[in-house]
Amino acid sequence: EFSLRNPMRDIVQAFIVSKSGFNPLIDFPVGLIEAIKGRKGNSQLYNQWVQDLGDFGNLMSMDRKVHREALEKVLKEPPSKKFVNIVSGRGLINLLRAISDTTESATKLGEYRAALRQGATRQEAAYRSRDIMDFARAGSSVRQANKIIAFLNANIQGKSKLIRAIKENPVGVITRAFTSVTLPTVAAFALQKYYANDAQRQTVEETPDWMKDTFW
Repeated sequence: EFSLRNPMRDIVQAFIVSKSGFNPLIDFPVGLIEAIKGRKGNSQLYNQWVQDLGDFGNLMSMDRKVHREALEKVLKEPPSKKFVNIVSGRGLINLLRAISDTTESATKLGEYRAALRQGATRQEAAYRSRDIMDFARAGSSVRQANKIIAFLNANIQGKSKLIRAIKENPVGVITRAFTSVTLPTVAAFALQKYYANDAQRQTVEETPDWMKDTFW
């Protein structure tokens, strides 16, 4: 479920805090295609982004060492043991991790592409893309606490980036937040209030508070 929800949240976040004019309708689809191709070694843009150090700030990229060790182990195995059964618990978890990491990279690749289109240097574009949501950005105390408190640093960095973006460009950030979050929320509320049938109203009324507070 997280693998499907996370991209929707990341796209809105990138649109709101972007300094490069990130376009969700153009930059994210292109970034997703390039990220998928890049995982197979067929994307020049993805390889350039990695070389410029735009990568390694994802939620999953903290475990790249584990992935590298697993890859080296597989390459040493005989051909009969190289096949992965995704139906197994471990295989399914790795598949979901790969999906989450790819979609997260897609958003950042879109920002990287938008920054280059704006005329930024490769280094500046890579920094902007990574700073959209940099999970490697943390203090020593939070790094330790993050091991036992799920998504602690993710929550901190998300709010930190939003605050920093507002300080740098209050009018632009607040305007994009209003158009991409506030207006759709008001519209969803109005549709539910005035056009929902009895069954739909009952569903909303019986929904737990945490879900009402988190989802449209």
